[in-house]
Amino acid sequence: MKQDMIDYLMKNPQVLTKLENGEASLIGIPDKLIPSIVDIFNKKMTLSKKCKGIFWEQ
Repeated sequence: MKQDMIDYLMKNPQVLTKLENGEASLIGIPDKLIPSIVDIFNKKMTLSKKCKGIFWEQ
């Protein structure tokens, strides 16, 4: 169930913005945890954008 939520948030980053602005909520997740979840996703998205062009040569 939680993995489904993670997959959904990764495929729909606009929902993170709504969570951040208080326009959406996550069923079963306390409101006080939402900022931490948004922060984690934002960091992951930032890291994935930075690493997108990096590759390893063998």
